Amino acid sequence: MCYGTGTIWVRENDMWNDLDEHKSMQNVVSDHTTYVYTKRRAMETIAKLLETRTNLHGLLEFKCPDAMAEYYKPLTCRIREFVSKHALIIVPVCTVVIPSESHPLNT
Repeated sequence: MCYGTGTIWVRENDMWNDLDEHKSMQNVVSDHTTYVYTKRRAMETIAKLLETRTNLHGLLEFKCPDAMAEYYKPLTCRIREFVSKHALIIVPVCTVVIPSESHPLNT
């Protein structure tokens, strides 16, 4: 990944807390039963999409799969990776295509 990594594995409790703070959940707060049901369904969906494991303390943790993280990688990151991967081709081509001012092409 281009910009480093943050927390790779996120605890289930942290996910629950993030759902509590999410703006869309504020619309459901008036009905506690609906709120709990909505959070539970959201966690079920998250568990289906993300990789899961149980840590040493017996807590469930989630991780974004590498393929999904790769799919959502920013365009600037993709460009940076392309340039670094193909630098040995790009540099010589640029020196031929972009003439230097000290040696202008005679036409």
